[in-house]
Amino acid sequence: MLALTFTYILPWAIALALLFEAVTVLFRFGFKVQATRDTARYVARWTRGFRIHHGYWGVPLLVLGVAVLATSIGPMQAAVWSMILGLALIKSDLMHHFLVLWPITGSHDFDLVYPERERYRRRRSG
Repeated sequence: MLALTFTYILPWAIALALLFEAVTVLFRFGFKVQATRDTARYVARWTRGFRIHHGYWGVPLLVLGVAVLATSIGPMQAAVWSMILGLALIKSDLMHHFLVLWPITGSHDFDLVYPERERYRRRRSG
């Protein structure tokens, strides 16, 4: 069962990661959207200046899927798709920063905080 699960999960995760990355590249290079620059004014005040990469959302999805599969106490198909989406989000984020941005722009832009974090923290606190 475990081998069958991984032969099902990995191809889907890779395919979705490539799809997510294609959309991300379209926005970054096609529409010239940069998360650090263009989302900071909307998102940073809610995250106290911390950047939320899409790969971060993949971690709890992956852990949830693994936990449900390991304990067999939930819907197995939902657990498998949770793992697929989690892996795809993590892979897409890593591909974007380290295989796409770094070679093309010279910077991986994997910032943990927005450049002007202190401004957002001060605005929110007072």
